[in-house]
Amino acid sequence: MTDTRIPEQWLYDPRWLRLTPAVRADALAWLVWSVARRADGVLEIADLGLCTWPTDLASVDVLLGVGILRQVDAERVQFVDFEDTQTSAAKLQEMEDRRRSEAERKRKSRARSRAESVRVTSGGRPADGHVTAQDRTGQDRKGLHDSFSAPVMTWPTVDVPTYDPEEVF
Repeated sequence: MTDTRIPEQWLYDPRWLRLTPAVRADALAWLVWSVARRADGVLEIADLGLCTWPTDLASVDVLLGVGILRQVDAERVQFVDFEDTQTSAAKLQEMEDRRRSEAERKRKSRARSRAESVRVTSGGRPADGHVTAQDRTGQDRKGLHDSFSAPVMTWPTVDVPTYDPEEVF
């Protein structure tokens, strides 16, 4: 999703203040349309009639006259202030790639966490108890509790409810 910004300086910019409401509406419609199409403010004059909001092609000449649009070539015009006021297509793609990469990293991290917290018994079979990757051999530390030096043969298990954060939200 992309957002089109209307900078506050346009509220007092004479170029915008002198426009009729209809021409201003056309300019804003084309700006939103250009950002959504990731065209970096470039408008194909022949395609302006395809804009989803009804617009008047006569507005192009008015916008060129006041300096809101500039002529790129015979078939295209561009918003003069686009680079200063909007996010470029390259930057939008970079942000999208970063979001996708972060989501993939998070997914892998969650999968790793689930794999590291394997449920096993002393025999290596799945059980209800939650065992971490810590090695638990059942041996006491040397010198501690000499009167209780019998080796531990099994560890008690505890039922821990499974939690999948993706199911919660």
